Amino acid sequence: MRQFLTGGRIGVAVAGLALCFGPRPLLAQPVLDVVGIGTLEMVADEKETDVLDEVDGLAFDQFGNLFAALEITGSDGGVVYIDKDTGAVTPLVTGISRADQIAFDSNGDLFVTSEETPGSTTDRLYRLDITYNGSNVPISATKASITTTDTINNPEGLVVLETGQTFGTATAGDMFVAEDINTGRIMRVDLTAMTAGAATVLVDSGEALDRPEGMAFGDFNGALTPALYVAETGDDNVLQIDSSGNVSVFGTPGTVAGSIDPLESPDNLEFAVAPDGVFLFVTEDRSPPNGRVLRIDSTGAHSVFASGFDFPQGLAVDPITGYLYISEQGDSRIWRVEFVPEPAAGVMLAVGLMLAGRVRRRSA
Repeated sequence: MRQFLTGGRIGVAVAGLALCFGPRPLLAQPVLDVVGIGTLEMVADEKETDVLDEVDGLAFDQFGNLFAALEITGSDGGVVYIDKDTGAVTPLVTGISRADQIAFDSNGDLFVTSEETPGSTTDRLYRLDITYNGSNVPISATKASITTTDTINNPEGLVVLETGQTFGTATAGDMFVAEDINTGRIMRVDLTAMTAGAATVLVDSGEALDRPEGMAFGDFNGALTPALYVAETGDDNVLQIDSSGNVSVFGTPGTVAGSIDPLESPDNLEFAVAPDGVFLFVTEDRSPPNGRVLRIDSTGAHSVFASGFDFPQGLAVDPITGYLYISEQGDSRIWRVEFVPEPAAGVMLAVGLMLAGRVRRRSA
């Protein structure tokens, strides 16, 4: 069956068929590879107007609003807000060249990496202060470059510890940043002073990380010791890093259930609760029809979750519903996996105090 339009959003009746809007070429249609897990719906497709051009990292605020980074080189790079029901896209901030990953802290500030080179102590990390209307819908934002005590080169991956989370001596509000180079470092940035970031090295170039990119912090809902997980794009691995900076390959990336292909070009990571358990989801930065979303369980077993994407990138979990959102950079689209049954309660259990302590930002 073909796609249909209902209530202002585009849904997928049966995935796997092409979609054509007027003169546009037929686009690949992603599919869910796990039977009975839920449905895959398109949330936004704004390719003609370029408002989702080079869409990359995704993040949700405490109100369930969806934000996305636009990895555009130059002054047009920045952050947008996407209405989950209508797919409407509202630009919030520009002037962040190659904006890549985004993450909120417990105060409601949004942080952004600028994947630019060479190394610099400014204009590589940004803090966004978001203004909301009376209905808690974002309407504008202001940005400020974060000055760090050490240079950061080509940052992509970004994790901000939430209230209740600790990782060695790092506590809520501290961020970890991955340098997308070979050899890239994992940096900890302490933002306690709120003016400058004390940057220290968690994993240095001696580990020879080959393009570390997306990151996620978690423990598989208590099944494992809390760790930092990093997509190593160049070596086709997901890495597990402990609080002392010890690095190991997580699981068996060479063996992916449901496919003869190993993990390839991992990009973004996100923990989410599906109806059948807690998983670490990973996108593969690959052209269609090879772009996939894999998931990894607490034993390290890799399996195919969804496939057929055109360079899938960002991942984020809606804190209200528990649904998983996926950005597709190649076709400037955003997708939603509506799990059946909804795992919202499980999501809150899995992420613990992720949203606790967040305060409402000012309203217009």
